[in-house]
Order: sequence, then C-alpha cells, then structure tokens
Amino acid sequence: LQIVVDSGFEGPQSSLNNLPDVCSIGRLNGFSISNAHDSEAILRKYLIRPGFRIISISQRLMQSNLMAWLGEKVTISADAALYQYTEGQDATIVSFNFAFEQSVDLVGTMQKCGYKPDFFSVASSHPIDWTPILESASRTKCMVILDDAKSINRISHQLALAGRDVCANEKVVLVPRLISDRNLRPNPDQFEIASGLIFQRLGLPPRAVAFGG
Repeated sequence: LQIVVDSGFEGPQSSLNNLPDVCSIGRLNGFSISNAHDSEAILRKYLIRPGFRIISISQRLMQSNLMAWLGEKVTISADAALYQYTEGQDATIVSFNFAFEQSVDLVGTMQKCGYKPDFFSVASSHPIDWTPILESASRTKCMVILDDAKSINRISHQLALAGRDVCANEKVVLVPRLISDRNLRPNPDQFEIASGLIFQRLGLPPRAVAFGG
C-alpha cells in the first residue's frame, strides 16, 4: 500500500505517477484508489489477500473532497477493478489512473448541458475485461478516455483501439497527460482537459449552458 506523489512540486519523484508501467514490468496486479468507493472495495478484497499486489493512493486526491466522494454507485466489478457511477445514453466517459477529479468535472459539465453519460472508473493498472465499457460505447456511439498516468505506453490505448470497433474513429477521444522534461522539475503538474474541444470532437452541442475551456 503506497502513496503516489503526484502534486508535481517534488520534481523527479512525482514523475513516478506511473503505476501501470511498474505493474507491466513486474507482471504485477496494481490498483489505484480515487475515492471512498474504490477504497472500500479494493481494501476489503485485496489488503490481506495472499499474494503480492500494489495498491496506490494519490497524494493529491487525499487532499481533495473527492476522496470521500459518495456519488451514486451503480456497479462494481467482481475483481474491484471497474466501477460505473452514472448511467446514460449520450456518451461513455472512462477515467484511468488518478484522473477521477477531471472525469467528475466532465460528467458534471455534460449533465449541465443536458446530456446523460455513462461514467466508468478503471482502478486496475493492468488490462481488464473491457466488455461493460464497450457495450456502453456501442450504445452511446462515442467515448471519452481520460488518463493522467505519466507514461507513453498506457493501457488506456488498448481501450481506445477496441472502442474504434464500436464507434466511429472521430468519436473516440483519448485525453492523455502530456509527457515532457518539465515532469522532472518542480511544477504545478495539473492534468487539464478542454471540455469545449471534447464536445466538438464528439459532435455534442451544448443544450443548456455555455462553458469555457
């Protein structure tokens, strides 16, 4: 059970916000905790289970009210790797690593604009069964993937490729963290998304309110 330093101001240490690559190299199971639902399910299932795995908590999210977020809980997979928090028919939103805060903001923006999205959070740092997400995307015909892992080889890429089989290519939007030498120096390290551009890519005009970004 480890704390992931992801506030950015620690310089090279915070460039290690990359649990998926660590798990891939070691062929290990890993899980990221983003809120109270994740914490309850993952710790109950894995904390004292035989074997070795890495369970990570975001330093940044620990200081956020979202760590105690208790939004509507729709579905938790049997292996505690996949969570669905909202149900809808207009878009499929998927959060990876510790992009939960930005994903919740995007879900809220969509809802304010009159859309109802399916919202999934992937807590696993190794490939999982994408079936529930792909079934959602085949219904909504568009998918947004948010991934703040500091890697150029993300498992979210696998989902994006699979999503193109059920959605048109332009309707699968992958929003990754930009990787540069800046990650090795103290910096604000904000994972920022442009909601307006995402709406444009999906072809979803605002229905109720205007928004910036």
